[in-house]
Amino acid sequence: MNIKRSLANRAVSLSLAAACLLPVAGCVRLTDAEPRALQTEEARLVAAGIDEGRGGLRVTTGYGPPGSGRPLRPYSNDGPRTQSFVSFQAAAYRWERQRPPELVAIGEAWARSHGFPASWTRQIRMLGVKQGRRPLVAVVEGTAERFVGSPDAMTGGIARLREGGWTADPLRFAGSAYEDDVVLPYLPASSAEADNLTNGSGVSIRALVFKKQELAAELTAAQSNLLACMMGGYGLPKLEWSSSETTFATDSPLLRNITCRAEIASNGDLKQPRLNLVMRVAASPGGPPVSADSWASNLRRQGTELIRLFQGLRSDPLRLGESVRQQYPGVWNQDRWRDALTRARIDLQVRVTFDGGA
Repeated sequence: MNIKRSLANRAVSLSLAAACLLPVAGCVRLTDAEPRALQTEEARLVAAGIDEGRGGLRVTTGYGPPGSGRPLRPYSNDGPRTQSFVSFQAAAYRWERQRPPELVAIGEAWARSHGFPASWTRQIRMLGVKQGRRPLVAVVEGTAERFVGSPDAMTGGIARLREGGWTADPLRFAGSAYEDDVVLPYLPASSAEADNLTNGSGVSIRALVFKKQELAAELTAAQSNLLACMMGGYGLPKLEWSSSETTFATDSPLLRNITCRAEIASNGDLKQPRLNLVMRVAASPGGPPVSADSWASNLRRQGTELIRLFQGLRSDPLRLGESVRQQYPGVWNQDRWRDALTRARIDLQVRVTFDGGA
C-alpha cells in the first residue's frame, strides 16, 4: 500500500512539473492566491494586424477574455503578440481551426505597397465558417501593429465598422479572382477623429478601391457611403447633401437610417454597352428640409460623378459587368469589360422616399 501511495504521489508531482513546462504566461503554485495568467486558447482573438515583416508578414494579435467587449493584453504587460509568417495562409492556418479574429487590420504601408491579394479574399471567407461569423476587414492608418496595440483604437475601429453598415462585411461583393475589384474601409489611427461620431448623424468611413490587387483610388467618406447605397443595403449610416449644388445657412441636409435597392439592366452589347442603374432610397431626412425629388436629383448627380470616376479608373466595384457577362459566355473577361466600361453609356435613376424623421 505504501508503494502504491508513493507512486501515486510521484505521478501527481510529475504532472504538475509537466504543466509548468507548457507555453503559457506562467505557472503558479497551488497555494498562490493570484489567479493564473490568461492563456491564448482561453482568450477571444479580437484583432489580427498585418504589416510587412522580414521574410513575409509581421502579424500582431490582440486578445480579450471570452464575452468581453474590451480587449486585454495577453501574457504580460509587454503588449500583444507579434509573429512572422511567410504568407497570410500560414498565419490564418490556426485561426481556421480555432477562433478567427473579429477584425483583420491591414497596415496602410502594406496596402499601398502590396495592395490586397486576391487569395486573401478566399482565405478570409474561410475564417469563421465553424463559428458562423466572418471577421471584419479594414485598412488602418499607420501600422496595424500600432492599431492593434491600442485598445481604444481597436475597439473603436470595430464599433465604427459595425455602425458603418456595409463595411461590416466588405468582402460580400468582392470576387476572389486576380482581376476582381475590391473596396475596403479605411480606418483612421485615432478612434476619436472628428467625423460626426458624436452628433448622432451616423458614422463616416473612407474607403480604398483595389484593382487587380493594387490600390487604385481613395474615396472620401461621402463617396464611400454613396457607393454602399449604389451596391444596395440596409441600415446604412448616412448620405450627405452635395454642398456644391445648394448652400444652406445652417448645417447641410442629410439622410439617415437608409435602405437602398439597386437594379441593373443592360443592352448586353460588349462593343457599345448601355446600362440603366436604378437606385431606390428609403431614409429619414435630417437638417434643413429638402424635398424627396430634390434629394433624388442631388444623389443622381453625385452618383453619376462617382460612376465616371470608376470609368476613368477602368474599375468596376459596382460589378456592372455581371449584367453583360451572361451575354458573352467564353468571350467576356475582366480586361475586355474594362475597355468596354470606359465607353459605356450608364444612365443612373434615383428615387427617394421618406419614412419619417426630423
